[in-house]
Amino acid sequence: MSTLVVSDAAFADAAGVWAAAVAHLAAKYGAIRPLAPDTLPAHRAAAITALDAWAGDGSWRTEVVRFYEASAPVLLRPDPELNGLLRRARRDGRQLTIVSPLPRAAVELYLAHLGVRRMADTVLGEEDAPPAAAVGTRAELVAALS
Repeated sequence: MSTLVVSDAAFADAAGVWAAAVAHLAAKYGAIRPLAPDTLPAHRAAAITALDAWAGDGSWRTEVVRFYEASAPVLLRPDPELNGLLRRARRDGRQLTIVSPLPRAAVELYLAHLGVRRMADTVLGEEDAPPAAAVGTRAELVAALS
């Protein structure tokens, strides 16, 4: 049984949703501690490190999870074609590990709103020190599943 290790970015616009989450943090905490989203690194893992430095701790993660809980239904839509390929791969015995630099609770919500969470055997977030994904884009994922 083979396991496919896939980035959460292969399922939707992870960077766009992350940018919206960071904008939410800047608006929510701006009066307490200014945050300029455009000064954060583009790579999400590096941005998380920068947010820790900005906040002085990891307390911002709770608000990011709340953002994904409240906003993911508006920002994310399941991809019927991709989800069909994933269901077929599951029936064929293929295992799926999804990795993300996000806190696990946020990526779980992200995947649930895309209709993908139930198809993953394992979801690894930042606290799990996830391995590098073998598949990083939708096109690569479709090719790997076809």
